[in-house]
Amino acid sequence: MTDPSSAIYVNRTGSELRAAIVEDGQLVALQVERGHDRGVVGNVYKGRVVRIVPGMQAAFLDLGLPRAAFLYVGDLVEQKEPPPPPDPALGEDADVPDAVAEAITGAFEAVREARVEVQTQPEPQPERRKHEPIQKQLSPGQVLTVQVSKEPLGTKGARVTAQVALPGRYLVYLPHSDHVGVSRRIEDEAERDRLRAICDGFRLPGEGMIVRTVCVGRSEDELRRDAELLREDWRDLHERGHTAPVPSSLYAEPDLVLRIVRDLLTTSVTELVLDDRGDFDRARSFAARHLPGFVDRIRLYEEATPVFEGSGLEAQIEQALARKVRLPSGGSIVIDHTEALTAIDVNSGRYTGGRNLAEMTFKVNLEAAEAIVRHLRLREIGGLIVIDFIDMEELDHRRLLFERLQELLQRDPARSTVLPISEFGLVEMTRRRVRENLSVTLLDTCDACSGRSRSRSVETVAYQVLREANRQVRSASVDRPLQLRVAPSVAGFLEEVEVDSLEALGRRVGQDVRIVRDGRLDREDFAVSFVRSKA
Repeated sequence: MTDPSSAIYVNRTGSELRAAIVEDGQLVALQVERGHDRGVVGNVYKGRVVRIVPGMQAAFLDLGLPRAAFLYVGDLVEQKEPPPPPDPALGEDADVPDAVAEAITGAFEAVREARVEVQTQPEPQPERRKHEPIQKQLSPGQVLTVQVSKEPLGTKGARVTAQVALPGRYLVYLPHSDHVGVSRRIEDEAERDRLRAICDGFRLPGEGMIVRTVCVGRSEDELRRDAELLREDWRDLHERGHTAPVPSSLYAEPDLVLRIVRDLLTTSVTELVLDDRGDFDRARSFAARHLPGFVDRIRLYEEATPVFEGSGLEAQIEQALARKVRLPSGGSIVIDHTEALTAIDVNSGRYTGGRNLAEMTFKVNLEAAEAIVRHLRLREIGGLIVIDFIDMEELDHRRLLFERLQELLQRDPARSTVLPISEFGLVEMTRRRVRENLSVTLLDTCDACSGRSRSRSVETVAYQVLREANRQVRSASVDRPLQLRVAPSVAGFLEEVEVDSLEALGRRVGQDVRIVRDGRLDREDFAVSFVRSKA
């Protein structure tokens, strides 16, 4: 199954980056990264074991993060030394470029997707000491090098693994493994065998690799160069670990822009549109060096209307935060979250099309299946999910609906397990989640209703204010001060975190930017306007 064509839009507002993936005009994924609160997935740390819990077969590590990280016994591997660098006396193998900027090792999100895709040989991996109790492998105070595989969620700390994985453009380098895996999305058996044989030919003893989907058609020299760069990155990281204090960060992910260029800019992406000149220049520079065939797909957005607004994405983001989502037929799905699970109810609404009730029900359920899978990915919903489809009496309709649901889930990068539709029309499934739910990122407990519902967080509102201010500055040519009337909590965030953005706005209008704290405003309310200077 080929991936549908897509476009990627990136919006920068101050230190906030938003990246939207759009397929056939529909928003299918949204990533939000804020400079003051960047994620830690993919970061590598030198940490210390602070507690071992034999009953859970887990250990908790101090990585210098707010909460202790969780290491399960199954994620322990033997820590190996990196392979020695090539002997200069042997001459140069290939024209290996200088070590790329920190971005070349980044994007652990790609590792997650690659691991989901990977289909490896059923060979044993003796370095994983699965059956030895964790209390015999670790002791309090012991120092380990680990990589974050899952963000802290709610009150839980980050989940980590000792199986470090460094992704490159074509390969994922596994320094503590000893096998070659090939993405299952590469379906051509001859190509799979060719790529595996190439990697087996140049990989060193004791190191592993994952062949990523973008490797299709690539030459041995390209893969070899990627592997050597990743080896060098691992040697540098390992060397830093010898002298770094405990706890400390040995490697931090690059920002969202470079991760997108390297990991998401594939042949199925028609264009990558960025609205910030600095981000555009960095993206083009990186692509020109490593992905020259994709440079022309990177475009700078310079219109007065904000890029997300001009592309209709703001309205779709609003829908992604709503409890009820309407379907084309007039039906709807309702998404409710509880502590234990996410419940999704499918309603027929006022739909009266079709020749009979059975056809109508089947059509609404098919629409619902597409909307559900899109919103699972868009909202980053994970854990246990129960879907209550409209009951169908015809067995063929149940079978076809389930097959369609499975087909749609195959396009989702996150791994999921789904059970057949029950006679009551229920589907139980699980979906792996690495990042926080989108609503957790953009929303917060509502002050006005004593926390019984959720409203936009202080950060989300602050960046809305900045986007509206930038929009007005671009579309107007006035020489008057710009005034931002906001709730006190939003004013505090802007003055403490986004000072540079406020100063940049002031330079563009040639006047001061005035922040007015208005205690009568709810957190989500604000007003942006130009005001007359006092005589």
